[in-house]
Amino acid sequence: MKPASKLRRFSCGLCLALLCTLPPGCSEQPVGTGDDAFRQMRSAQFALPEEGEQIAVMTTSMGVIKIRLFGQEVPAAVENFIGLAKSGYYDGQKFYRVFSDFLILSGDARDENQSFWGEKIDLETSSELHHFRGALGYYHDDTVLGNYSEFYLIQGDEVSASMVEEMREAGSSKYPDAVVSDYQRIGGIPDMDYSYTVFGQVFEGIEVVDAIAGTQVVENPPYDNEFSLPAQDIVIERIEILEYEG
Repeated sequence: MKPASKLRRFSCGLCLALLCTLPPGCSEQPVGTGDDAFRQMRSAQFALPEEGEQIAVMTTSMGVIKIRLFGQEVPAAVENFIGLAKSGYYDGQKFYRVFSDFLILSGDARDENQSFWGEKIDLETSSELHHFRGALGYYHDDTVLGNYSEFYLIQGDEVSASMVEEMREAGSSKYPDAVVSDYQRIGGIPDMDYSYTVFGQVFEGIEVVDAIAGTQVVENPPYDNEFSLPAQDIVIERIEILEYEG
């Protein structure tokens, strides 16, 4: 599958300075590092799962990533992911494209991209879910415009001043003050909002996402002049769907 033009565009120019000016009423206390930083954000997307809630525990060759799933907001996306995970579809899959300060991709390393039902599922978006650092979403190219099995985890941690201005101009129905503030403080890729389906959020193991994104890469043959293939295989050993115990 050829990469979407948006993916090419987004992978450039992300190393911009994080805007430090926060909206009125937002604390200017320093943001922590790793998973603890998420607890300082205002958006409900960063809340810990409730006891008994289904979560995804992704065991990779570089460590464990725990992800909250948003079945109420994007039900088909979550049902698809849970079905694929329980079937073992993701077991042994590799992270086949990684972009430092952007995102990491998996779910189609064997060229078997398919949904749990074997056909495309519709794009789902929600004003409650955004491409913050640690977000889990489905990747599609410009010809598909729907979801199968490919997924990404957002690693980017810087949002430019111009992007903050674009969010404010888009209005509070899409980007409430709390969302803009969280993007400024924790980072992410706002460009992807409302064009791709966010259906989960890392709540433990963001350092593993960072490690994968920071791995050495070599030229990736299916993608012209793109250095995004990990030099050493990074494998998903399994994805378990478990009940959160707190």
